[in-house]
Amino acid sequence: MTTCFSKLVSISVTTFLLASLAALAPMLVVACHSKQKPNEEIPPIGYFATHEKAQVAADRGNADLAQSRLAQKSAGVREQDLPCGQYKVISRNDSDGHPWWTTERDMTGCPSPVITPIPQPPTTGGQTR
Repeated sequence: MTTCFSKLVSISVTTFLLASLAALAPMLVVACHSKQKPNEEIPPIGYFATHEKAQVAADRGNADLAQSRLAQKSAGVREQDLPCGQYKVISRNDSDGHPWWTTERDMTGCPSPVITPIPQPPTTGGQTR
């Protein structure tokens, strides 16, 4: 009877351990795969970790700018009023000295925008008529 009881307890404990491991296994797998690399840094908003990723954004910006120029030109917008410039990749360091990459619109060679003054009503010098 003791042998039968010890075998039953042994089987119960083994079954319990296997069931527990089966329940924990998916959580362990997810936990191991969701860890970030210890040295991986997340760039600030608007910045990229590599020059290559920033270059892709600059190329996309230049393509969008060219498409916008074409659409506005076909709509009859004057040449001096069309969007101008070229996106380029620049590097900026954060407060820790870590370099991040971003894009900037270079307006070299673009005409300066014409600012039309807002008409002001005539003044009477403080007197009412």
